[in-house]
Amino acid sequence: MTTRGLTPGDTRVLLRLSRTVHTAGDPVTRKKVLLAGMCSLLEAESGLGVVAHVERAPRRHTIVSVTRHGPSHTREEQLLGRCLPALDTVASGNSADPDPHWHHLVWPPRPTGSSRMCHCIRYSVPIYDAHVIACVSLSRSQTGAKPFGAHERMLLHLAHMELSWVYETDLLLATHGAVTLSPRQRQTLEYLLGGLGEKQIASRMRLSQNTVHHHIKAIHRHFGVCSRSELLAKWVR
Repeated sequence: MTTRGLTPGDTRVLLRLSRTVHTAGDPVTRKKVLLAGMCSLLEAESGLGVVAHVERAPRRHTIVSVTRHGPSHTREEQLLGRCLPALDTVASGNSADPDPHWHHLVWPPRPTGSSRMCHCIRYSVPIYDAHVIACVSLSRSQTGAKPFGAHERMLLHLAHMELSWVYETDLLLATHGAVTLSPRQRQTLEYLLGGLGEKQIASRMRLSQNTVHHHIKAIHRHFGVCSRSELLAKWVR
């Protein structure tokens, strides 16, 4: 991917996004800030970020985490259907998604009188381990929205590739022991690995502290530990 055509304004915006992500705090918040920043950078209405572990034999995807920005929920199944095949391509040995975009996603998926075009762009990167892949897809569905162009694809490539370090915690969540947790338990574990306490996790997840406490106890039982320090010792070497 060439950076020809990158303007001083683009450079300032990318540096500002990088600083914002670096100061965002815990791992979950950093991913949300990155996705929101990329949506703002490319003037996208919504975004979906998927981190998955891809096994070659048998061919299987295990979704490690999902990050959302804007009203992406109604199209999420269709967007995931586009992201997962791209993960296969990257896991096969390519350094990045060779076709990081598509422009024709119709919603609803079946022809109806109210169907409308949704313009999307996608980019996938390997996270150190070639079998843990992060894919982001951004979309525009407003009336009169324009397709994403080559300049916007370049900006997405640079932002996602250079800031892919935000997914480091997902490498831990992609281990065999962690992927068998429930999605809520994995998210709780991700916050724990980020150094947050029960009260902070409850606030981030919009759950009661008692519910978070039960999630943490379930995580302790799952890994055969009795305390937070024993749990963290399993991950931090």
